[in-house]
Amino acid sequence: EERRRRMRTHAGLCIATPMGIAYAASLGGMATLTGTGPNIILHAVLQVAFPDSPELTFGTFCAMALPLSIAGTLVVWLLLCHRFVRPDGVLASAPTLEPADGGAADATGESYAGAGTLPG
Repeated sequence: EERRRRMRTHAGLCIATPMGIAYAASLGGMATLTGTGPNIILHAVLQVAFPDSPELTFGTFCAMALPLSIAGTLVVWLLLCHRFVRPDGVLASAPTLEPADGGAADATGESYAGAGTLPG
């Protein structure tokens, strides 16, 4: 019983951590000129469309995009904390994926049982 309670308590963190890593990687890539493909394409398009304008350097792009990236990271962190951590600091339990009537679980179990065994 104690083990099950602990598993449910930490389930929210087990979901929030990989989500936070993925969002942070995307937002961090947005902050640099070479971080994502669209940023590199933007650089090439600006050079072709506006040849007389000042060049978009790594530093100028980072100065523009870094504050947006930091703000986005803070927003994602707040959203993940709001969803998966209760105000008293205790981890909230993750949503259960089991339907109340067992419909999807029953259907999956029946399909698995009807599949048989592999030859050999």
